[in-house]
Amino acid sequence: MEKELVAKVTKEISDEIDWEVEVALYKEVGWTEVKLQTTTPSGYVHEIMEWLGKNRTGHVRSRGNHYMFENAKDATLFILKWS
Repeated sequence: MEKELVAKVTKEISDEIDWEVEVALYKEVGWTEVKLQTTTPSGYVHEIMEWLGKNRTGHVRSRGNHYMFENAKDATLFILKWS
């Protein structure tokens, strides 16, 4: 059980580092970063993903409450809707 816990925590740390590297690269090529201030209740995650599918024009990447938008207009609309 201890090995499983260590493996889980190690993966979480690795995933977080990978995400931070991704964010830095996206910012370098002009993507817009949006961090929601509060933890999104699980019920809203589906709604957010559905909204993104219907309303965005560019690519979007996310991890938790942290979003990267290829199109700045998409980021603005997202902030207006979900912040």
